[in-house]
Amino acid sequence: MAAGDVAWIDAALVGLAPKAAAGDVKAAELALRLMERRDRLREAARRPRRGPIRQATEKALTAAAPWLTEADAGAVEALRAAADRLDRLAGRGGVDAGGSLDNVSAAHYLRLSEELGLTPRSRARRAKERAAPEPAAPDEAPAEPATDEERLAALRAQLGEE
Repeated sequence: MAAGDVAWIDAALVGLAPKAAAGDVKAAELALRLMERRDRLREAARRPRRGPIRQATEKALTAAAPWLTEADAGAVEALRAAADRLDRLAGRGGVDAGGSLDNVSAAHYLRLSEELGLTPRSRARRAKERAAPEPAAPDEAPAEPATDEERLAALRAQLGEE
């Protein structure tokens, strides 16, 4: 939020208030629009800013919508949290709040992305699985030998004995 914008709106409202209170319709309409604008600026300031990794993650999740389901909601939220962490780390040169170098968050983010099918490798694997033909089901399973003699004959056949 540009504090100067809100301060300017507040000053304009102070100047418009007497005219609006006296019944000036144009002044009242302008004051209303200014108050709405001020409210939007304040609301935008309260919303957390999304960094570039989180923004890219949201684009990827939107593109992945055809195969993501409600069952993936936990993993999706974990991915969003990991993206937010990476954005915070990027602003601190990869150092966490305790001053230690974070060397696991990027790998964690990529593992989650892989699981959700958001990486080139996972998409290629997914396409390959869809293109692979289904294995043919046997018409009929061979009958299990019922007697000891039949089992012995089957075993000898497997071993190549007569």
